Amino acid sequence: MWGSNRIRSEPLPIVGPSGNDVAPDFATFLGRMFDAKTGAYQVLGSTLGVEQPGAMVIGHSMGGMLAARFATQYPAMVERLVLYNPIGLVDVRFDRPLESADDAYKRNLTSTYDTVKAALLRYVAHNPAAWTPQFEAYARIRYSWTLSPDWPRLAMVQTLLSQVQYLDPVVDDWAHIKAPTLVFGGAEDSLPGSAALFRDRMRFIADTIPNGNARLHLIPGLGHVPHMEAPEKTYAPLIAFLREGISKP
Repeated sequence: MWGSNRIRSEPLPIVGPSGNDVAPDFATFLGRMFDAKTGAYQVLGSTLGVEQPGAMVIGHSMGGMLAARFATQYPAMVERLVLYNPIGLVDVRFDRPLESADDAYKRNLTSTYDTVKAALLRYVAHNPAAWTPQFEAYARIRYSWTLSPDWPRLAMVQTLLSQVQYLDPVVDDWAHIKAPTLVFGGAEDSLPGSAALFRDRMRFIADTIPNGNARLHLIPGLGHVPHMEAPEKTYAPLIAFLREGISKP
């Protein structure tokens, strides 16, 4: 499950001889709340013949919020869960009012290449040298959306997605997760406001998931998208965690 920017560099390495890597497009479900989105994923899983439990769910960025909700709504489906550099680590409803959809939409409509790139540069704020041609390619793809005749519609999609983060927090979901969970990511992610806050909240998630079912693994020196910064440091612990589930009877 991937976030609204869909920063994904390559298919995940197969974790078993019959493993299937399915990465649905998060933005397809527009501005519906997470409960409606999880229902759509549950239907997809059933259609693909996912047994219970049989799904190893990885949620990155906003997908981490969705994965947490999915694990609480459909616990019988989830064999293992990875919350990978999730956003939504704090409930911001008590810190600021909700921006109106009209204002957010108008701002999105005025997006330029510079504003698009600045948004993605936050992912490597800890190390600007980590900005590679691959990141640049994603920035150009994102900017190309603004040149499309469909941009007014896509700008509204982005507006609704950003409002879901505010209107449907998942901070109370973590205590209801039953699956073995890896709380995972780059330790220098500063999207919540600072890397220190990110690390603190990731520790909180791991401590909150009940019955000792969570473990924390933060990779020093990496930010919000470790699989693009250093895949050789990222995939090994992730795949090892998933394979533990495969090896169990």
